[in-house]
Amino acid sequence: MATGHKIEWCDATWNPFTGCLHGCKYCYARKFSRRLAGISGTIYYELKKMGLDPFTPVVDFDKLSRMWQVLKDAKKPKRIFLGSMADIAGDWQWRFAVDGEITEPVCASHDVQEIIKGVCEDLERHSFLMLTKNPKNLVSEWPDNVHMGISLPEQDGSGAKLSYLMNEIKAGVRWTSVEPLLDVDMDLFHSLDNDLIPEWVVIGGLSGKKPQDRIVKTAKRIVNECRNREVPCFVKKNMRRGDGRFNWPMELPPKNGKTKKNWSWGEKKGICECCGKETKIGEFKDRMICSECLNPDTWKEDRIVYLENMIRSNQYGMSEAAIGCISDFSDIARRIADETPDEEIPMVSDSVNGRKS
Repeated sequence: MATGHKIEWCDATWNPFTGCLHGCKYCYARKFSRRLAGISGTIYYELKKMGLDPFTPVVDFDKLSRMWQVLKDAKKPKRIFLGSMADIAGDWQWRFAVDGEITEPVCASHDVQEIIKGVCEDLERHSFLMLTKNPKNLVSEWPDNVHMGISLPEQDGSGAKLSYLMNEIKAGVRWTSVEPLLDVDMDLFHSLDNDLIPEWVVIGGLSGKKPQDRIVKTAKRIVNECRNREVPCFVKKNMRRGDGRFNWPMELPPKNGKTKKNWSWGEKKGICECCGKETKIGEFKDRMICSECLNPDTWKEDRIVYLENMIRSNQYGMSEAAIGCISDFSDIARRIADETPDEEIPMVSDSVNGRKS
């Protein structure tokens, strides 16, 4: 199980089953599998040795049994993205990996899902998040600790897939990932009744690229639709960087399987530990803060102002000649802030007072 990942909305990823045959050009997992195929001892290396695509669908029972026991003994519950390198409902046959040996294709997708479903039921303390592009190939009933989602990067067919997910699939949370957002015409809730609206929405851009302005505009529209429908929404960093001044939400669904009707960000009223305002607050990183301070990009904008003042007052010990050559102090400050990890950017109240976080 990996905890050093870059997926912001989970605590860890776990891949006892890997591989996909959709062939999406933008797939990060396929690129990653090819890189791992050069490392001896990985399932991807073994597949490549057999002359197969490293992204061939395989259920690794050795990895499954090892981590199953680790999670069984874990003291704290975790939010786990299960199958971040696969589509569990793909319309293909799966191979098995047992004791280091990989079989021929022997198992249909429904059988693999039943195996994973049993694992999730046994590990009921943890929340398991899964994604598919084939909702019609899903097992219809999942335990409450499973958050079953569908991937919708484009508008085409999205309405039918969402309708099927909400009508036919039972799970603790049913959600959708609009990532990478590719379609400027994406209208996530078009013609859908309230009963068919997903219970959580994730929005993201293409990995490693700054999103185009028209894609950012579409993302904002989807965020506003979520707010109007009271749907929790999480916008990933690769989309948030498209407009650092917009109040992007980073909301999570509950861990206990309750739907949006039982949960929303900021139900409790109190004093925000970040900005000091009396408003609706929620818990984030062990602090009770308001939704405005929830956004790290808000912290970064405040940090930019602080850094700009530091440069203008020559707190970095530059020569007068160097100061005189700077035409845009704000641009220099923004570049320094962009190179600073999010966890090192102070909360609003900290940077306003000029203190380190």
